[in-house]
Amino acid sequence: YDFNADHVVVFDEGGACVGTGRAVRLDTRTCQIGRMATSPTQRRSGVGAAVLEALERMAVLRGLREVVVHSQLPAVSFYTRRGYAAEGDTFLEEGVPHVKMRKVLPIS
Repeated sequence: YDFNADHVVVFDEGGACVGTGRAVRLDTRTCQIGRMATSPTQRRSGVGAAVLEALERMAVLRGLREVVVHSQLPAVSFYTRRGYAAEGDTFLEEGVPHVKMRKVLPIS
């Protein structure tokens, strides 16, 4: 899906990649955020939040109304603090437990 996705990449002062994420449009209303990753040395520093905020802004600019994410269980609180709500049961994706989460975006 990379060619049809919006991407965010964060580099530190030394030029090393410390955060990434992408948003793939699912339909005329919704995109799915995925491939969210933050370097272990940068976790809890705001990099992940900045990536997520940038992806959400891009979705709003594209006229989308909601975002979904398949969150690994340890990241559920990260998304919950940013307005996402869990829906449905836990499921395995690539052998790792996940939960689907959704957020309605503001109208611009």
